[in-house]
Amino acid sequence: NTGGSCTIYTESNKATVKCNIICTNPTISIGKSSDLSCANKSVTLTASATGSGVGYKWSGGGTASNKVVSASGTYTVTATVTGGCSATKTINITSNTTAPTVSINNPETITCSKKTVTFSANATNVNYKWSNGNTSKSFSTTVAGIYSLSVTATSNGCTASASKTVNQDITNPTLVLQNNLALNCNIPNKVVTASVTAKDGHAVNYAWSDGSSNSDLNISTQGNYSVVVTDQINSCSA
Repeated sequence: NTGGSCTIYTESNKATVKCNIICTNPTISIGKSSDLSCANKSVTLTASATGSGVGYKWSGGGTASNKVVSASGTYTVTATVTGGCSATKTINITSNTTAPTVSINNPETITCSKKTVTFSANATNVNYKWSNGNTSKSFSTTVAGIYSLSVTATSNGCTASASKTVNQDITNPTLVLQNNLALNCNIPNKVVTASVTAKDGHAVNYAWSDGSSNSDLNISTQGNYSVVVTDQINSCSA
């Protein structure tokens, strides 16, 4: 308690002191709307004090009960009530702007046998947003191209991004066969060679209509013969 006045009364060698106290130190508290983060660029501090005629004075300036701050640190407010009594309170504001970490698996290549590939992201406690609008951790696609991902941490609103490319290899091999071969008494058999050109020199598998699997077919019986060649890397065929 502080302030006021005192009067001394004397009687028969005895003294009596009577004081009039005119104010009491207020009780003060500070609340905060949140701490600073990527989602909360500013924080509102709210001071509350007991007593009448309360006035506030914040460190760094400000005389309202509320103060908006955008930097971490310690903030102090002094509350003064009628009569001049006062109290001081401090509050510490922290900042969390740590971005999440995210990675994406290497997707497989789209080929003639694998028409759908799957993306999967690695991150925790985040919301996902892919460039194609997908919002799940993983998804599948049939379209080659560059896919980007943005993740937002649920704890502080901070973001991180990553991207991956889906490649496509659907090139069929080129196949050339001799046509209209003739067998006769002088030429009882013929060797037919499947001439194949595959992408980047890929090896191929041969499947002749008679069950043979070599590049050459020895023919000794008239008829129609066919062959299917399949690229061993992308499974495309001709």
